Amino acid sequence: MFKRIAVSLAMALVSASFAMAAAAKGTVVTIKDKTVVVKVEGALAPWAKKGTMVKINNKFSGKITEVSGAEVTLSSPKAGELKEGASISFDKSAAAAGC
Repeated sequence: MFKRIAVSLAMALVSASFAMAAAAKGTVVTIKDKTVVVKVEGALAPWAKKGTMVKINNKFSGKITEVSGAEVTLSSPKAGELKEGASISFDKSAAAAGC
């Protein structure tokens, strides 16, 4: 009985952590070299802070270098693959998800 309760509690905690790590969505405002400025739609996720490693469009990794109101600046070696005005999503990187 105790095992079932413990497993249920663990599953609930894991589910809650995934819900808190929902992807942020927005629009690319500017691209310069390896830097992308994104205007975020809606509220910014609590994990979206300077220094956080992110996965951009589920394709490549990047890092949040600045957060200013509804704008987030991302740095990525593959920033040139994005287009200004395009929709973008970024999520906390799997490598940092347990931190």
